[in-house]
Amino acid sequence: YKRQSLEFLKISKEIVTCYTVPQVQKCVVVKSDGLLRTCISRAYYSAFILARHITSLENYEKQDVHRRVIEKLREINMKDVSSLLFKLRRERNDADYKVEREFTFRDAEYYVKIAERIVNKLKRVRPLS
Repeated sequence: YKRQSLEFLKISKEIVTCYTVPQVQKCVVVKSDGLLRTCISRAYYSAFILARHITSLENYEKQDVHRRVIEKLREINMKDVSSLLFKLRRERNDADYKVEREFTFRDAEYYVKIAERIVNKLKRVRPLS
């Protein structure tokens, strides 16, 4: 779980880095709306996977797992992390399902930073080894 979480965050950060060099039109993949949407989605999952582990819900397989992890964070007095993860989940849902919504590089960059904040806060609760 920890490895996947950090790998997803790494992918998101690499995508953001790719977009910071305006002259570069190709990295490993072509810059596109899909790439930005993928970035937002991976940023969310980097945080969600670690939060799921921290809340001991790795084996919880019901459809409401995302909502349950957010609730559990609130229950263990991590309201700030819960709120950030809720916000990030909403944006990930939009990135995955609202095709009419446009995302910019700034959107992706912002949501990666939120994911980083969540991951860093969670790592302080239970350091990764």
